[in-house]
Amino acid sequence: MTEWVEGGVRRSDTRSRQALSSYNHQFMADSPYTDDELVEQCKQGQKEAFAAVYYRYRTRIFSFCLTLVRNPSDAEDALQDVFRYIFSKLRYYESKGRFKSFIFKIAHSTSIDILRRRSKQAVMPEEFEIPVEETERPRAEQIEQLRICIAKLPPMYREIMALRVLDDLAYEEISDVLDLPLGTVKSRIHHAVSLVRKMLRSFKREPWSEGEEA
Repeated sequence: MTEWVEGGVRRSDTRSRQALSSYNHQFMADSPYTDDELVEQCKQGQKEAFAAVYYRYRTRIFSFCLTLVRNPSDAEDALQDVFRYIFSKLRYYESKGRFKSFIFKIAHSTSIDILRRRSKQAVMPEEFEIPVEETERPRAEQIEQLRICIAKLPPMYREIMALRVLDDLAYEEISDVLDLPLGTVKSRIHHAVSLVRKMLRSFKREPWSEGEEA
């Protein structure tokens, strides 16, 4: 797998990577700068800005890619490809307050490319056992149940629900990421929610309500 430069340090440079503490990682993820401010700093070659962008989005991008490619190794490859592409093209990017849509759009395209490079056999959803319990579940477990349900959706609905529910993108942002009309986005989400609700009937409490608005 091709290596990318993380804050000016190659992934293979173990000593340098270990020098970055988890505290510093969290600090960079919680950078007070907006996305557009970080992009401008990246254009000026500020390594801290590159690291801040990476740590701000790496978990969400990995999770989104994993939802699509259904394989942790491929999702990791997609994550690295996304940031390698982003950092190589930032000098051409015009800050318009839509960086989140931009990065998810690249993640979507990258994941689709990985799926296309796989064998021509269809990628079938994994089977999940949904346990039935009498006790109330904590919020974290409800979210995990929701992830399971979304993972079982057909790809057309799986990616759109991942963006809306798990990554909290607005309808307009999803429209931009997937290059779909806004009406189509709303229609697919409505249908996907119906499918998820049917799956969630085996659970005691639904973790997400269709009534939430973008």
